Amino acid sequence: MQAESSALTLADVGGMEQVKERLTASFMAPLRNPELRRLCGKHPRGGLLLYRPPGSGKTTPSGRP
Repeated sequence: MQAESSALTLADVGGMEQVKERLTASFMAPLRNPELRRLCGKHPRGGLLLYRPPGSGKTTPSGRP
């Protein structure tokens, strides 16, 4: 099974600035920076589960790039 790739970034998500900042600092930054990852004890495997009710902004509606 091949993972899908998207050109979307957090900048494409409207609102939720505090959530995006926290997600970037705690999850994405350590994965992009090997030294920070080592200091935080993060591993480049696994993923992130977003849990919220339907319609709360977890995904992009189908048909959008």
